Amino acid sequence: PFTYQATATDKTTGAVLSNTFTTETSNVHFKLNQYVAVATYGVSNRLDASIVVPIERVSIGSATLDTQAYILNANNVVVLGPYAVPSTYVPGTASGVGDIVFNGKYIAWRDEHSTLSGGMNLRTPTGDDQNYLGSGAWGFNPYLIYSYLARISPHARIGYQWNTTTELNNPTLTPGGNKALPGGVQFNAGADWAWTKQITVAGDLLASQYSNA
Repeated sequence: PFTYQATATDKTTGAVLSNTFTTETSNVHFKLNQYVAVATYGVSNRLDASIVVPIERVSIGSATLDTQAYILNANNVVVLGPYAVPSTYVPGTASGVGDIVFNGKYIAWRDEHSTLSGGMNLRTPTGDDQNYLGSGAWGFNPYLIYSYLARISPHARIGYQWNTTTELNNPTLTPGGNKALPGGVQFNAGADWAWTKQITVAGDLLASQYSNA
């Protein structure tokens, strides 16, 4: 449910001539389909490099339903209404490559069953941020990963996301008024279970904490 007011004034004196109050039901839907291509290359037995390319299609639509309006004069007396206003529907779609991510990961320590790795995700602002395909900001995500290797292999990852400024976060809507995209701590923990030689079951709990968002 949504209600808004429009005021008509005298251009000479600025006096209020009438107020129009409109009530309606607004319905907004947003849908994202994403297909992700990942390629990884083993630079050495400790270092690997990856690229993640998301291909996205977004659709958004906004509709107004059951719209009614009332016109009140300067004394707040209803002079017209309620009267129906035609319903509207405005859809839009966009598709293309999103923000491409480059990743490097290095095994800093390992023994017979355990490994400790460090890495960095670099997100590039390749997606069209004005059409919900990207963030409009560079992103830097260093992280640490601990893994225990067994038939049931638990693992944990902690990282921090830094982002540069983006035109999507511009409270003043002026050139140069862009602010940084919110970032924060990322954490996930889970395990892989080697059910058979051909089947592995994996589960993870993902968590993110954003600052000043």
